[in-house]
Amino acid sequence: MVSGCREKKAHNLSYHLTMEMSETISDNKRTLSFNFWSNSLKEKAGFRLQNKVLKHQNKIKVNLYTAANTPPSNAPLETVANIDSLENGTYNITLRLKETQIPGKLIVDNNTYELNLEKNDLVTVKANKLNKIPLNSIFGSVHYYSPATVGIINGFLDALQESGARRQPYFPGNYGLFTVAGNGQIEQKNDSGYLYTKKFIYQYSGDEQKLKALVKKYSFDHTTELLITLRTYNGKLFNLWSFNQ
Repeated sequence: MVSGCREKKAHNLSYHLTMEMSETISDNKRTLSFNFWSNSLKEKAGFRLQNKVLKHQNKIKVNLYTAANTPPSNAPLETVANIDSLENGTYNITLRLKETQIPGKLIVDNNTYELNLEKNDLVTVKANKLNKIPLNSIFGSVHYYSPATVGIINGFLDALQESGARRQPYFPGNYGLFTVAGNGQIEQKNDSGYLYTKKFIYQYSGDEQKLKALVKKYSFDHTTELLITLRTYNGKLFNLWSFNQ
């Protein structure tokens, strides 16, 4: 898979990048991506960050470079390198930027992606392990403002289970959008900007329209009390702002 424009237009990077792995699922096919960004303000107005991915057998090379941004803007310096679907195995990874090649290994198994780069000063990997999102999983959070709302939240979660959602332990670790603790349950922690957060995860193989209707009912019935966000394993998003789409 090849993305980006020709390298002869590229400019060398002169700042530090952060990288995070992410996964998408479509028709039960998993696609791994590397997300790169820089918090540096340098050159942000005049350039955009781009990438080119070269993949052959067990070798993957990601070239990162900046290109002229016309017209200039204050858009973030970020790019997503699509690695595509990978079979289980060990892959030789090379990140190339600022005339430097950073080698590493990417290990893919039934449960995880594990990326280990050689020590360097140019790219920081936010988390070197990413768990694969379980098929048929639904997950999300309920933000709320008062402990008095807990009864309503429990009613929503009970209604989810009555609609066919079921609990099961999950493989511990980082899934990108959520984290599973050592006991196999989704890790509970408040999100920034909210007093209280209740996170949930279930297995669900039923009608997604039932999920949408349930989130819509609770969202509109209790608009001033809570905010529900529900995601499906294949990328569907149900929340207060999605119902007009």
